[in-house]
Amino acid sequence: MIELVEYTMYVDESGDSGRYRFKNGQNNTGSSKYFTLAGIIVSDAENERLGKAVNMLIDRYFDHIQLPEKFKMHYYPLIHNHYPYDQLSEIQRKQLADGMFDIIKKSDLYLLSITVNLEEHYEKHESVEPVALALLLLRDRFQNFLKEQNKNGFIVYELLSKRQKRKIEHHMKKLSKNMMFQDHVKFQNIRHHIRKGNPVKHPVLQLADFFAYSVWRRSTSHHAADRWESIKIKYYRLDESSSKTGNIEI
Repeated sequence: MIELVEYTMYVDESGDSGRYRFKNGQNNTGSSKYFTLAGIIVSDAENERLGKAVNMLIDRYFDHIQLPEKFKMHYYPLIHNHYPYDQLSEIQRKQLADGMFDIIKKSDLYLLSITVNLEEHYEKHESVEPVALALLLLRDRFQNFLKEQNKNGFIVYELLSKRQKRKIEHHMKKLSKNMMFQDHVKFQNIRHHIRKGNPVKHPVLQLADFFAYSVWRRSTSHHAADRWESIKIKYYRLDESSSKTGNIEI
């Protein structure tokens, strides 16, 4: 018998997918070639510990800085030295990033990621949101994980507004009718609808931000793959030859 919900996958994204592409009659395909959707799977037991670890890093490095209300850490402004990270020394910024990736590397969690080549995607699926395709494949891998563990779980997605949710669900339904994706539409172990997340209340989403950006940077430049290499051991089924691999580049 399957037990109650015991795993959560926290999802964040990196890159510009060209969301809401048709604007003023023009096709806006986004400003980046790649779009990444990444998920961190954690157990209920591990969730609280991870949240405390993230908040301890914030307290350690920003105790002397007046932070914006409801501050949450993001990897992009950190490596580009934006406020409030510009209040830290170069060494401190590196140590902070090291700390976030060390939490991922040393914790009992699992990683999944989908990276979409947007140019190729719009050639094959012009009318389908790349976010919908990536989320369908990400959910499929999460379902495989839950089924293997004989557990239930649900998904928390930071950037999911009501408008985005309606549009993504519409496009996922379109994909589910395509024979090509018939094997990716049964999510018996995933409970409830996808939930909108708050990185302050759910600090694991801040880890997901660092993870997602590291995957995206690896796609844009293999010279920026060191962070991803340091945590790839945490992937669920990192087997490039498998159709069910936890890291997909399409």
